[in-house]
Amino acid sequence: MLRLALAERLGHRFHYPGGTTITTLDFAAAVKNCDPAAEIDCFENAPRWSSDALSAGNLNASGKDSDMDDRLLQRAYDLGYEFERKYHGCTQCVIAAVYQIFPAMRSEDIFRAANAQAGGMGLTSMGQCGAAVGAGMIISQLYGRSLGDIGDPEKKRFVAYRLGQEFANRFSEEMGSLICGEIQEKMMGRRFNLLEPPDWEAFEKAGGHDRHCPVVVGTATRIVVQLLLEKKSEGE
Repeated sequence: MLRLALAERLGHRFHYPGGTTITTLDFAAAVKNCDPAAEIDCFENAPRWSSDALSAGNLNASGKDSDMDDRLLQRAYDLGYEFERKYHGCTQCVIAAVYQIFPAMRSEDIFRAANAQAGGMGLTSMGQCGAAVGAGMIISQLYGRSLGDIGDPEKKRFVAYRLGQEFANRFSEEMGSLICGEIQEKMMGRRFNLLEPPDWEAFEKAGGHDRHCPVVVGTATRIVVQLLLEKKSEGE
């Protein structure tokens, strides 16, 4: 179950458009009785962002309210950070955080398909950062080509490619790399294979799940949400 501590860390004091203020206590009251069998849904009854520019999580963003966007991006970061800190599995945590902000996107199949990519693929740290992979899956969910149109004569897939490249550029600028192991080296001084018990223990002692990977997941979530808002503001 999401405990009060999680609510306290996520709640802060949110100032919603229109002057509404949501406090930590309001947030805690919304989540404290969550069903333990549905932990990922514990935010369903929590206060949600709302304004004329963002409707029902359907990405109806006008791009005109920069203050709202800033607060939304902070919430994206906080959600990604807390999902990773509590549940681990960076790829799925990015997706879960985005789904909390845009619930109309929710897909159990896409969330499940993200499992093995965590930690640079299978927790090896050898491949691409799992948080970046999760962001790419979110982009592709909205803008990728479909199996039924795999020929893609209109080249729609290049929208996803361009957004993916922009994500890669922004994420690499902030994190220093797209590669899991290189990010680990930068933040913790070495790489880890988290299926090896000694590496898992060393990772935990280095603050991997308490501090470092939550920052990476929060950053990836914020960047991809920002890209989605920017894209929607273009009217596409």
